[in-house]
Amino acid sequence: MSARITRLLIDALKPRDVSVVEIARTLINLDSVARVEINVAEVDVKTETLKISLEGSHLDIREIEAALEKYATVIRSIDFVAAEK
Repeated sequence: MSARITRLLIDALKPRDVSVVEIARTLINLDSVARVEINVAEVDVKTETLKISLEGSHLDIREIEAALEKYATVIRSIDFVAAEK
């Protein structure tokens, strides 16, 4: 039995002109993601800091990172991880 990542809390940075709604739609459409919550934690002149909470039965961080990169959004850190067997 292998371990699966079931929850992540990601600290990310995105340009201000990118919609959090579009990011949420893209993430929820990933096969491994069942729930998405995005909180705008900080706003700067050109960027916004996001706290992205993801839940699913087997989250794929590489797939999530690639989806965020489409919106010029970068992962600064992973602040929480839950795993199950």
